[in-house]
Amino acid sequence: MTGPYGPSPQRGRPPHGHQGGHPGPPVGQQPRPGAPAPGQPGRPMRPPHPGGPGGAPPQSPPRPAESTHPSLPPIVVGPPGRGSQPPPPPPRRKSKAPWVFGGVILVVVAGSLAVVGFVHPGVLVRDQLDANSVQHGVRQTLEGSYHLGTVESVTCPKGQLVVAGRSFDCQVTLQGGKKPVSVTVRDESGTYEVGYPR
Repeated sequence: MTGPYGPSPQRGRPPHGHQGGHPGPPVGQQPRPGAPAPGQPGRPMRPPHPGGPGGAPPQSPPRPAESTHPSLPPIVVGPPGRGSQPPPPPPRRKSKAPWVFGGVILVVVAGSLAVVGFVHPGVLVRDQLDANSVQHGVRQTLEGSYHLGTVESVTCPKGQLVVAGRSFDCQVTLQGGKKPVSVTVRDESGTYEVGYPR
């Protein structure tokens, strides 16, 4: 016969593992929590909630996920709304090969520049004309060679490279006002030519 709470035990015969005629756990076993005590008919009792009447039902601690396949990691189920997600992949170890290769290239380039700098120093550093010396030379040329009288001031740009054929202008102030004077480098030793004021 079946009742509202499952099949009813048969009357007259004790279930297997029971002694006497009273229901109870099999010999050597503990009764289930919430099961009726031996000899008490009725609904099984539920254990009380931790919060008292109306409290939250007890929550069992989470069990670790187990994989059924030896080479696959277990699937971890996240909190509600997130669904099942596999664990994130382990971070990739970045290769050190690019850093080592870059370091070797840097050492080779620096070594090459050092060797070239010692063997041929003019290749890496270009000589520059000293602006003060050029200004003094322009003044002497205009007053002594061109006989233009007193030159009030000469201003030449700084950082002019000593390259044969290179030209630049200096500004001179004469009695008639400011005028440009062309200066042309003649050779790699720094010899230059001063033009007539324009």
